[in-house]
Amino acid sequence: MVHEKHSLSQPGKKRTKNLESYFMTQIPSTSAAVSANEETDDADEAMNEYETNELVAVVIQYLLMAQKNKKPVRMNNLKKIFPKTFYKTATKEVLQRAFDEMKKLFGIEVCEVNFEKGVQVIILKNSIADTLSAITGNDVDDKNKMDDVRQGILLATLMYLFMAKKPKSSSLVVTEAALFEFLESMGMHKSLNIDLKKLIEAKPTAEFVSEGWITYEKDSTKYGTETVFYGWGARAEACIDRKKLLELFCEIDGTKPEDWSDHIIAEEASS
Repeated sequence: MVHEKHSLSQPGKKRTKNLESYFMTQIPSTSAAVSANEETDDADEAMNEYETNELVAVVIQYLLMAQKNKKPVRMNNLKKIFPKTFYKTATKEVLQRAFDEMKKLFGIEVCEVNFEKGVQVIILKNSIADTLSAITGNDVDDKNKMDDVRQGILLATLMYLFMAKKPKSSSLVVTEAALFEFLESMGMHKSLNIDLKKLIEAKPTAEFVSEGWITYEKDSTKYGTETVFYGWGARAEACIDRKKLLELFCEIDGTKPEDWSDHIIAEEASS
């Protein structure tokens, strides 16, 4: 994208150096929630209070354990917890109670988003959104260097996709070549020999794609050439605080948020 003052389409050496320095020294670590499922048929029996409380507890335990995974929790997988003899309305009641308890007891907000092809997934929003708070607060987890570097690459990817795209446009504009060039120029993956293709390649099995962080589209010409374009996935759209992301970018880049007026409008519209 080309801003009237700044451009990210061809990151310069100074900007790349600033970003590389920041992410290599302040890479955060965050737990991500995840998993999946489909609705069961209506049943013949209603639940009593005891059964309801038991199922609420099971759902909460399931969601907390899911934080150890990296992929979103599919709603149809979550609903497999419920016996087929339960009414659909009773299932929704238990899920809502469990979501409310997650917020009340653990401060974790549970949200539902439409994933690829309309599949509903559950996101533990706070565990993802707090990533940016941790970064800006210099809260670094040194337990797992590989996870830290991976998290830094993810944040750099989301930041680049957000800043390089015209906020008012619904089209994906960042090409695969541009994204790989940007990440490779930063060099974060080199210290641990991380294969960037396994993270962001235009395949459903790529980590950041399968986890819902990024999405891609392929555009083919009549001559058989193919171009891949990337953008934010459903998970990033639901969980990332655009305002904090913009502020963090400006802190690294040495610019001011008001220099990126279109992005300010975009983050205000999403809040």
